[in-house]
Order: sequence, then C-alpha cells, then structure tokens
Amino acid sequence: MNTIQCPACGAENTKDARFCSQCGEPLQKAENNNTVKEKSGSPGSTNSMFYLAATVIAALLIIFLIINENRQEYLAKLAKKGMTQAPPAGQAPPALMQKVLAAKAALEKDPKNYELNVELGNNYFDIGRFEQAIQYYSTAVSVNAGNPSVLIDLGVSYYNVKDFDNALKYMKQALEINPGHVQGLYNLGIVYFNKGDKNGALQAWEKLLEVNPGSREAQTAKKFVDQIKSQR
Repeated sequence: MNTIQCPACGAENTKDARFCSQCGEPLQKAENNNTVKEKSGSPGSTNSMFYLAATVIAALLIIFLIINENRQEYLAKLAKKGMTQAPPAGQAPPALMQKVLAAKAALEKDPKNYELNVELGNNYFDIGRFEQAIQYYSTAVSVNAGNPSVLIDLGVSYYNVKDFDNALKYMKQALEINPGHVQGLYNLGIVYFNKGDKNGALQAWEKLLEVNPGSREAQTAKKFVDQIKSQR
C-alpha cells in the first residue's frame, strides 16, 4: 500500500507520513508499542494518548492535543465543504490552498485582521506547518488575547516545534482566562511532563480531575496520575 489511513478521521496519507495531514493524528507503525491511540467520538478530532509503562512514562514528542473548540469548529467547516481527502503530509488540499491564498490577499489590505490571522493559523496548523501557524496565531493574539482556544492552539504549535517554554506560556495564559479549560489543563500537564516536571504535570492533571472528572481527558489524566504516584 502507498497510503496509510488515519484511525481518527479516515483520511488517506502517504505511507511514510508520521502524522495525519488532515487532523494531526499520529500515524504510528503497527509494531510501535510506545503509544496507544483511541478513536474519539467525532471525526476530525484527535485523541492521542501516551502509553505509561509500569516503570517509566515514555515522554514522546508527538502531537498530543485533543482538539479544542476552535479546531473542532474549523474542521467541521472543512468537512461540510467536502475537504475530507488528505493530501501528502505537509501539503494543503487544493480547495484549502485557495482559501489560504484568498486569506493572504485579504490580509495584505488588513494585516491585523483577527479572523483572517486565526483562519490562516488554523490552515497551517492542520497541515502540520507549525512555524507558519505560530506566525499567524501570534498576530491574532496581539490583536485579541481573550480567546483561550486560540491561545492553546498557539501553545500546541510551539510544543510541536519543541519550544516548551512558549508552549507553557500560552497555555497558562489561556488558563488565566478560563481556569477550568479541559484541553488546556490536559495539555499543560503533557508539556510539563515532557519538560521533566512531574510535579507540574500532576498539578495540572489533578486540577482537571477536580473541574471535569467525567471528561475523556480527565479519564486519561487519572491513569497518568495514578502511575506517576505508584512509581514514587
């Protein structure tokens, strides 16, 4: 086979792709036992969880995000327009590329337009071009820093270029606006853990368990918390 089907959204990707270019789901080989992937309840959202071994937690630099409201709404719009077939990893489908070009043209006349910068950030995020996503999300945040979902997307983009400090910065900023943001707390714990700060990770995940214990993020975080504590 020359393609790999994404387990989360069903899109076809090139055989050597590491992540789905449509939804961001890691495309691990079947023999790789370091991660466990579970399908989420709706197409287009990512539910990539870490496998916690009995003696050590594998801190893998993968796209971990459970797509928040901003991403879900955007991907739903693409699905309605028939943009469900994924191109090769890192490349935009033709219809999406047309949207990118149109948004860039409009942005030349209004470089600080919040909606256009968020749209372009979303576009580049969804094809794994995180450096470009950072550029547009940062401009959007400079205009309006009040949307926690956009701040989290910016933090996740930084995470994916291994800039953990800025990832933490924007996730914390999002949580200042909405302290109970489920994806923000879950992702904050992941970033802390990958920085080697287990106490920070525990604090974020335990807060998540307090504010929304029934969420799928909290259910996964509970396993992380239990296994970290069992290793002490």
